Amino acid sequence: MRGTLLSLQSTSSLMNRAMTRLSTGKKVNTPLDDPVSYFISMSLRNRAGDLLGRLDSVKEAIQSIGAATNGLNAIMNMVGSAKAVATAALSMDQASRNSYAATFDEIMSQIDTVASDSGYGGLNLLKGQSLKVDFSENSGQSTLTIDGADATSNGLGVSKTSSGGAPATTTLTDQRMGTGNTVSSFLQSPATFTFAGPDSNLSHSVSITVDISGLQSMTATTWEDLQSSHTGDFVIVNSSRAGGGFGQYATSVTGDSKQITATATGFATDPTYYFDAGDTLFLQLQVMFSTPLQRTFGTNNTAAELSNIKVGGTLQTAGVDYNLVTRSGDGKADIVFTSGHGPANGTPITADVTTTTAGGANPWTSTANIQTSLNQLTKATDTLRSLNSQFANCSTILTTRMGFISGLSIILQTGADNLILADMNEEGANMLMLQTRQNLATSSLSLASQAAQGVLRLF
Repeated sequence: MRGTLLSLQSTSSLMNRAMTRLSTGKKVNTPLDDPVSYFISMSLRNRAGDLLGRLDSVKEAIQSIGAATNGLNAIMNMVGSAKAVATAALSMDQASRNSYAATFDEIMSQIDTVASDSGYGGLNLLKGQSLKVDFSENSGQSTLTIDGADATSNGLGVSKTSSGGAPATTTLTDQRMGTGNTVSSFLQSPATFTFAGPDSNLSHSVSITVDISGLQSMTATTWEDLQSSHTGDFVIVNSSRAGGGFGQYATSVTGDSKQITATATGFATDPTYYFDAGDTLFLQLQVMFSTPLQRTFGTNNTAAELSNIKVGGTLQTAGVDYNLVTRSGDGKADIVFTSGHGPANGTPITADVTTTTAGGANPWTSTANIQTSLNQLTKATDTLRSLNSQFANCSTILTTRMGFISGLSIILQTGADNLILADMNEEGANMLMLQTRQNLATSSLSLASQAAQGVLRLF
């Protein structure tokens, strides 16, 4: 009888478990059921959820590109119309040209309006804004940057014809200037000097000079910077000699604001060590870096046009983190980061770029001016086609990644379900078996009780 009671208790416990599985659809409901399966399933589900969250941003990025592409198509059509107007004006008299010029300017205004209206969700790729899309559940691990462009008439380089117009000022935000690079050293080609005869008067030497002011691969941009700001950087003068003798030499390094000069001079205190005829003195200058980060980045803009310099999205302070140095050759600016502030390898460097175009730069008072407008429109067409191709490629990548993320999310969810979901057919069969076992145990207990009562009646 005691065995029957224990069997009933075990059956009741198994029935409760089966009922829980049937009601929830899961064979693992708590960590106590199966810790390993429970936490692995949770991890898979969390990753799937994170990826699905990224999926929404990918879809929004596709819509942003769609809005920009729609605007580009409209602008390309209007550029074609502007070409037709300009071509027709070539054969007109001045009075007719003035009328055509007004039509041309109206088309340019409409191009500006379409570019401004082509935004989606607060982002306008046709006004120079960029979009960074994250694909991975870990932020920044797998990304795609979609660079926009200024598709207004001014941004496309097409001048209006009306004279006396107000100057057009355009500011493009977060334009890429470069990417942080790691540099270990700079090695100058060796200079040589070959001695024609014995060097007994110590008059022969060889020097090598390196202009470091324009070396964008160097962390130090002046000799003083190399000596003071970058105390860990140092110069190595590799000097050696070749020939039959045993000549001696001494090396020295000097510098000014723009150059490093290294000199090796033959010397001797004993004729035994004079340089012999045919001996060659080699000199090589090598600059090593303790902080191997590029600090100078050339731009195609003037210092006045650049503002809000950022490294990895963090705003930098002029005079503290960087300085803008105007190049003597073309008047453009270099961004020169101060000691210890060189951008880390792979970190993007961006800046806001503000340009101003004078109004009324190209009135149609001559055939040459009209031809200038046609040339500008041709270049604008090439720019628009290139931008359209760029957006199409990005859209293809996004669509492909969207399908990949959806498929991977399904795989992750299926894997999680396989670990914790119950087989309803199996659990239903178990419940039927347990109910039968319970009925049999109850009947057995009843028969045992009746037998005991029969024995008692004898007394």
